[in-house]
Amino acid sequence: MKSELTHVFLAVLMLIGVSTYSQNFDLPEPNKKLLRTAYQDDKESKDIIYHYLIQNYRPTSERTNVQKVDYGEFPICAFEQTFEYGIKFTTENCREAGGISMSLELPKISEKEVKVWIEKIYDADLTEIENEWYENKNTYGPIGGGAGCHYELKYNINKWIIDIYCGC
Repeated sequence: MKSELTHVFLAVLMLIGVSTYSQNFDLPEPNKKLLRTAYQDDKESKDIIYHYLIQNYRPTSERTNVQKVDYGEFPICAFEQTFEYGIKFTTENCREAGGISMSLELPKISEKEVKVWIEKIYDADLTEIENEWYENKNTYGPIGGGAGCHYELKYNINKWIIDIYCGC
């Protein structure tokens, strides 16, 4: 009985912590025009999500785990960076003929809010490929599958993890 009460108490504390942590977090709507301008003017990276984060949140770290390549237009091919509210962004594009992989960790907000944000950030990107939510309802990718950007939404106790792959 005591063990069961302990588990219930811990679960309630976790829920209070999650709801309190997430209440102050806001996911502003992506400013399509501003993001596209930043994306096109950038001489170092071509990550629309990174530009969104820079425009809306204060970095809490420098870029870490930086990797560079000797070929291509952008020498920095991978890095991690953290932002206020515990946001973490990771990108990797070091393979010469590969796509780009990104991961974004966001504080817990409603599933609907994060899905709408995914749709809007994708719409801000410079692509003409139409995306849809697949039957599993946690993957947003090109209609009919295939090449393009795929967003996989993963649930965690106190955060969302969005894994993104863009390529063939």
